[in-house]
Amino acid sequence: MGKRNGRDPSLDEEWERLVLKAMDSGCTKEEFRRFLRLKKAKMDEHPIQLRNFSKEKKE
Repeated sequence: MGKRNGRDPSLDEEWERLVLKAMDSGCTKEEFRRFLRLKKAKMDEHPIQLRNFSKEKKE
């Protein structure tokens, strides 16, 4: 399969973790949406850097 919708599937796993973490911390939907917008903008700007960063974190 590889990329889905032109995105790396490992990024989707990263999103899952972010969503769960946000739910655990009890932030409101509005706060979470604002955070997602910022995060998405950053991912669109630097997808490769972020992917490399998340790989480094796991090891």
